[in-house]
Parts: sequence; structure tokens; C-alpha cells
Amino acid sequence: MGIITIDNGYNLFWLGRYSERVMTTLDEFVIHFDRMLDMDPAAYLDFLEKLALPNIYIDSEDFFRRYLSDPDNPDSILSNLDRALEDGIRVREEISTPALGMLQQARTFLVSCSPDDEDFLYRIRSVRDYIYAFMGAADDRMAAPNAVHILKCGRQEERLDLYMRLEQPFEKIEREFGRLCDRLRRFDKNSPYKYVQDSMISLMVIMENGENWKYQKDEALQSLEALFER
Repeated sequence: MGIITIDNGYNLFWLGRYSERVMTTLDEFVIHFDRMLDMDPAAYLDFLEKLALPNIYIDSEDFFRRYLSDPDNPDSILSNLDRALEDGIRVREEISTPALGMLQQARTFLVSCSPDDEDFLYRIRSVRDYIYAFMGAADDRMAAPNAVHILKCGRQEERLDLYMRLEQPFEKIEREFGRLCDRLRRFDKNSPYKYVQDSMISLMVIMENGENWKYQKDEALQSLEALFER
């Protein structure tokens, strides 16, 4: 069983979060892209509000371009993919060079995407395919069980956070919360990342309220953000 250092644990966790952030926000971007084209050019404002992102965009066309692949926009999908790559490079030996290469390919396709292109949605799907391939390759090649768990905990926390913010149906939120709980049960005492039991208990109490969890949304998000400690 491999030993994961504290720094590598940190990078694996955030590699999981950033890669999942790219995946989930890319899906939402496509949904809002269709909405803005078909009937509601201002649909991106609702998207930004839910994710608590600043509105730095002139209009929907500006949003399409700058939110998708502007390297100077810290909230862009490209910027989050670059952060995932930075963490991936730091843990290359853990996740393997082929897995890292999948993230690099995702970036190559992302920077080539333009909403004006006829094959725009095809290229977006290719970005998603390469991120899925990265996740599969990393999972297959990581020798240390704790490395796998830390990476996937980062993904699960990020997905749950985004689902809550985006007001996904409770069934989806409940399912992701269950997956996170299952993942936490697999940690062992040698993991460099620990979860905070008080935060977990707070989340469990809120989730027990079913559909009414949303009345404690802010508290739920705060507990989720405080769930892990380095």
C-alpha cells in the first residue's frame, strides 16, 4: 500500500474538485447555451447568480466566449481546467502520465471551441470524453487506495456543491450525498486528508429534511466546504 504525503493528498483532492467543476459546469454551459439561443438571451444571469459568480460580461455572446475559454477570466472553464492540470502535474507519479495526457487533450479541444463553429457541440463533447478518460485512467493506475479515495472525495464534494447551488432535483442531490458518505467510509487512518465529523453530522441532519433541505441551503454549503481538513 502506497503512502500519500500531505502535499500530494492536497493536490489530489483539488485535482478531483477542479476536474469535476469543469465537467459539471460544462454540462450546464451547454444547457444554458441552448436556452440562450432558443428563447432567453439573458439565461446566463441566472447561471451566474446560482454559482455566486460576478457578472463581468457585456451580453450573452460575451459570456459564451469569456466564460468558456478566456484564460484571463479566473472563473472560466478553461481556468479551472488549467488548475486541474497544475495539480495533475504535481501528482503525475500518482495518477500516471497517460492520465495526465487525457487532461491535456481536454484542454486542447477546449481552446479550439468556438460557439460560432458548426461542430461546437461535438468539440464540447470531446472535452467531456477526455475528462472521463482521465478519470478512468487515473482510477485504473493509482496504486495507493487512499489516493483514489482522496481524488474521488474531491470530485464528490464538488459535484454535491454544484448540484446544491444549481438547485438540481433533490433525488440527484441525495444520491450524490450518499456517494460521498460511502466514499468517506473507505478512508483509513493513514489518509493525509481527514473529514470533520461535526460538519458531516450537520449535513446529515439537513439532508434528513428531504426537499426542505433548501431552506438551510447556506448552512449546507458551509458545512460541505468545511468537511475536509488537510
